[in-house]
Amino acid sequence: MILPPRGRKILFDTNVYIEAIQSGPATDIYHLLLTTIPRMYLSAVVVQELYASALDTVGERLVARFVRQTERTGQLVTRLLQRSDSFTSPLIAPKR
Repeated sequence: MILPPRGRKILFDTNVYIEAIQSGPATDIYHLLLTTIPRMYLSAVVVQELYASALDTVGERLVARFVRQTERTGQLVTRLLQRSDSFTSPLIAPKR
C-alpha cells in the first residue's frame, strides 16, 4: 500500500492519474488517489495532458467531470510560478 505524506497538499503528475485509470480500482495507486482527494490539487498542465491522452469521447467526459469537481473545490492550480527579479531561467536572460 502506498501511503501519502500526512497533512500536506499534494500535486500529482499526469503519470499517476494515467496509471490509476489503467490499473483500475483494485490497485494501490487508485486507492492513493481516492484517499488524498481532500488534499489533492490539480495542475492545469495535467488537465491538458489528461485531455490529450483521452482515447475517446467517454474519456474526455470523464476528464471534464473530474476537472469540474476540482474547480468547484478551488483546487485547480492554474499558475505555479510567479516571475520575479530574483528568478532566473535558462530561457530568460538575466537583467544586467
